[in-house]
Amino acid sequence: MKKLLGVVIMLLVAVVLISCESTSTTTQTTKTEKQVTAPTIKAPWADCGVGSWIHYKTFLPDDTIVEAKETMVKLENDTALIERSVLTNGEWISQGTAPVKLTGMYQTPIPKEATQTETLKIGNKEVHCKIVVMVATMGENKTEIFQWMSHDVPGGLVKKAMGGKVVREVVAFEKK
Repeated sequence: MKKLLGVVIMLLVAVVLISCESTSTTTQTTKTEKQVTAPTIKAPWADCGVGSWIHYKTFLPDDTIVEAKETMVKLENDTALIERSVLTNGEWISQGTAPVKLTGMYQTPIPKEATQTETLKIGNKEVHCKIVVMVATMGENKTEIFQWMSHDVPGGLVKKAMGGKVVREVVAFEKK
């Protein structure tokens, strides 16, 4: 049973990670639904060194909280290897690693016209964030997505809220 629960949690985290990383189906808008063009920026892990990590919580619709950690375990040329782990029964279980390209420019959902700023406290650190507001459309339904982004935090995503509820939040990090 514990093994099955671990597999279910791994699948849920994978779905959340994929949805957090994929913005290709999201329309970027301002509050007036005017579409804006997003600028390009460098990769979120580009300014990090080996050993940089984030620890975050993902809040699922059934009130389950999944804790996960991403750590840069290797840096070679223009690629970082990021290990993802999930906290299961008090133990960090590796979900494997994924390469992340660190060079070149990425299209980002941070249009200057649609952002606000806010300072969040993570542990004893103050993190200055840009708040990105997007609208995801699925059929007739539209959902506002708020993302707090910062280059001071490995991976860039500090907090994410959908439908008025926080769905992901960094609780600790170290940038080397």
